[in-house]
Amino acid sequence: MNWRRLPDWRRKMRSIRGAVIGWRKAGESGEVRAQSETQAAQTEADRRLMSQSAQAAQTEADRQSMSQSAQMLIRDIREAHRDWVNAHRHFEYAAGLDQIDYAIYAIEAAEKRYEMLLRQAKKLNVHWRSEWEKGAGAG
Repeated sequence: MNWRRLPDWRRKMRSIRGAVIGWRKAGESGEVRAQSETQAAQTEADRRLMSQSAQAAQTEADRQSMSQSAQMLIRDIREAHRDWVNAHRHFEYAAGLDQIDYAIYAIEAAEKRYEMLLRQAKKLNVHWRSEWEKGAGAG
């Protein structure tokens, strides 16, 4: 709490308190007060309803966004696995020392990428089966 601002808050509270007391002393009738309270309650209910609908829309948009990103991640994982398998094949058919060195480098690079994507999917808690059924990995 910022103690330097405390006098400002006290001054504001005094002015609000004085306005409320002056308003009550002005002799406002019970009907007007009840009507203003009803309007305030209705306004608050409208704000809550709008807030809830906005949150629901945001949640749905987040789900769709998450689903799309999960699908893209699964596609990337499948591609990385395919690259890794192809790098192993290339190693099997390598003829010279340079080709063997290149194949080893390609295997290590593909393996690192594949592991990185798997860690990312695990961190995001991607459900493989549900995403596969949606057609994310058809390829």
